[in-house]
Amino acid sequence: MAVLEKTAETPFDLASSAETMRDLGLEDDAKDPKPERGFSEEPFYTVPPNILASIKEGLSSYYGVQDVESSEFSHLLIRSPNDPNGTTTNESGQTVPNSVQIEDVNMIYKVSAPVHDLLNRTRGHRFVSAGIRFVENFSKRNKHLSLDCDWRVTAEGLSAVSSVLTRRVVEVGLVDFKLLLSVPQPKFEEFTAPLKANLEEMVKGGVGVVAIHVVPEPLTPTELESLPHRERLLRTTPQWVMGWLGATSCTLAIRKLELKSWRNFYLTSGYSHEFNPIVNNVSPEDKAALIEAGRARKAEREEERKRVNREAKAKRRNERRQAAEAERNEASTSTPLEAEASSE
Repeated sequence: MAVLEKTAETPFDLASSAETMRDLGLEDDAKDPKPERGFSEEPFYTVPPNILASIKEGLSSYYGVQDVESSEFSHLLIRSPNDPNGTTTNESGQTVPNSVQIEDVNMIYKVSAPVHDLLNRTRGHRFVSAGIRFVENFSKRNKHLSLDCDWRVTAEGLSAVSSVLTRRVVEVGLVDFKLLLSVPQPKFEEFTAPLKANLEEMVKGGVGVVAIHVVPEPLTPTELESLPHRERLLRTTPQWVMGWLGATSCTLAIRKLELKSWRNFYLTSGYSHEFNPIVNNVSPEDKAALIEAGRARKAEREEERKRVNREAKAKRRNERRQAAEAERNEASTSTPLEAEASSE
């Protein structure tokens, strides 16, 4: 272990880096870099009773978890600037308990028993990370939706509770899962008949978060032996992933990079870090031509932008000139009496 002390700021040159990316043609629609948001490293505290009760009620009623008092739902933490289970002194000098409401919470973390004990004994200290993201406050991020549960199980937390979920579970085969990966928001009628009927029945209970379970295909030993190792894994390995069930469609609810990884593994013949059939299947010469064509399109858009700006500036100058001429004409045509009244 080592203690590092920051002694000065590092002069990162983000602007020049962004210009280099544009010059290389790697960003077709390059934008200015966003300002750094910094880190949120508030101390970890044990989840207060009112929040814990809401989480357990949601897991039980919405996700159908039977035993919410099991060890899977203990050792939960929350990040907060103040201990939500402690007290504070108000302006009148009275000691009052700290209160945290559901709308004040973003994420709930799950840790092991030893880590939970360590964080309890070091309350108030800041840690970069601990445990896994278990559930997040879905209602806070989606205030425009009216859902039966405030909490959404995260992709990390799904591995801890997948075995005890009895509701909001969509079981799909390999064909349907590939459709989910390749189409952003496939309609119910695009899936196989059994899954289509299952989704139409499930959506009667309302739209919202679902856990998608990729069920392995039943294969005989002879079929397994005949398959390449990679294909054998795809057909026999169960998978869990979070999704979203809409009124007429179902889609995956995962990050873009994770989605790219799933696509690489299930939809490409060889695992590559770039899921782009056009670029992956062309020669280096054609790829260079594609990049050059992208640069040409960027140059055309830039010229069009400059032309529009020039026309807008010319229009504003013409409007100001006409307004000035109209004002001069009005002043020259005013009567002496009107001019005298105006001076007074």
